[in-house]
Amino acid sequence: MQVGSLVQEILVSLQLARPGTVVGNSDPAVSQMLSALASAADELVQRHPYTRLLVDGKWVQPAIGPATDAVTLDTDEILFDTSTIRAATKWRWQEWNGLDYAEAFRQTEDSISRAAARHLRATRSEVVY
Repeated sequence: MQVGSLVQEILVSLQLARPGTVVGNSDPAVSQMLSALASAADELVQRHPYTRLLVDGKWVQPAIGPATDAVTLDTDEILFDTSTIRAATKWRWQEWNGLDYAEAFRQTEDSISRAAARHLRATRSEVVY
C-alpha cells in the first residue's frame, strides 16, 4: 500500500479530515501520523517474521531506486502487509493522543502472528528433505 493512501485511510477511520497529500503536509495530525508510521515500522523490522522478510530493515520502496527506511513521497510503497502496519500505526497515534488503543494493539499482535504463521508455512513448504 502507498504511504499516502495508508495515512489518509487511518485518519478517516479516526474521524479526522482526509488530507490531499501526506508527505510535506503541515497539518499536525498528519505529521504525527507519519511519525507514528515511522515508529511502528522501526519496531516491526525488529520482530519476526519481518527480521527475515526485510533483512536489511528497509520498509519503503520508492517508485525509483532501492528500498529505504524513510518515506519521501506519498506514492512510496510500504513493504509490510497492510493490516499490520495500519494497526501498528493507529495504536501508536491513539496512545500518543491519550485515547484507548487496546483494540488496535490487539489487532497489531494478531496480524503479526498471522504473518509469522504464513512465513513459517511458506518456509516449511520450501524445505526439501
